Amino acid sequence: MSIFYGQSFFPLLSFGLVEQKLIGIFLGIVGVVISIVSVQRFRQFGTTIQPHKLDEAKHLVSDGIYNYSRNPMYLGMAILIVSAGIYVGSFLFLPALVAFVLIINKFQIAPEEAALKRLFGQEYLDFKMRTRRWI
Repeated sequence: MSIFYGQSFFPLLSFGLVEQKLIGIFLGIVGVVISIVSVQRFRQFGTTIQPHKLDEAKHLVSDGIYNYSRNPMYLGMAILIVSAGIYVGSFLFLPALVAFVLIINKFQIAPEEAALKRLFGQEYLDFKMRTRRWI
């Protein structure tokens, strides 16, 4: 029996790539590293990483990995979804990824952006102009 159960139940939504496990593991490591580096940057500035406590944010972190993405923690999570899909060889990760991005954009990032604008004003608007939301 295959360890990729999705291939048994949804063969039309499955795929096989040479070294797909290796690719999935590599992307998983990339996602975890991005997430860890993002959290570490917040800790270096002594600011909160808890999205429901944005009023406790002391600093706008806009350098390091945040030069490339305003939301690298969420980017790391999205990469983990992709890595899991590739690892198991199932296209079912695509709707999961789309749902994740849509939900995070609407219910997490949009409120965070409003709070950061209120807290940091022009500094945040400048950051927003020079750095993309995701990548």
